[in-house]
Amino acid sequence: MAQKIEAALRASKRQQEWIHEIAPDTIIIVTGCHNVPETFDRPSAYELKAAIDDVMKSAKRTFLHAIVMGDLWFFTKESNIQNHRNVISIGSSAVNSLTGIIESKSGKPVQQDANGRWQILRDGNRWALFGDRAEDTYDALSRFKDRDLPGFLGEIWPYI
Repeated sequence: MAQKIEAALRASKRQQEWIHEIAPDTIIIVTGCHNVPETFDRPSAYELKAAIDDVMKSAKRTFLHAIVMGDLWFFTKESNIQNHRNVISIGSSAVNSLTGIIESKSGKPVQQDANGRWQILRDGNRWALFGDRAEDTYDALSRFKDRDLPGFLGEIWPYI
């Protein structure tokens, strides 16, 4: 029993250390912190995280991580992650300030809906997935997850 408690304490300590120091190859998924993004975009972000985690598990690489956080946390609480290189921003610039930054830094369009309802932008390894409505943002996220995610993961995690 004591050994199990010690193991749990060691695992907890490792997790706490990881939370404070985000590794360079961690993927940060950022959502807005308003009513609509919390209701629609955050569950979608966790769906994307689960897809990334599945790739990580299949490669048997426990050191690869994806985390989800709000844009307010991204910009105010962890100043060392504002320049993090592997970021996926979910939601339009009206609800997620990081998307606005990616747009303004000449994020290149990767894909958009024929009617222009949703877009996927890329600025290096910073991606913005957004649409006119929550449903459109989800469509952009689904397109990214199904088509662009494997290539993105191959770029940042070439050893999987």
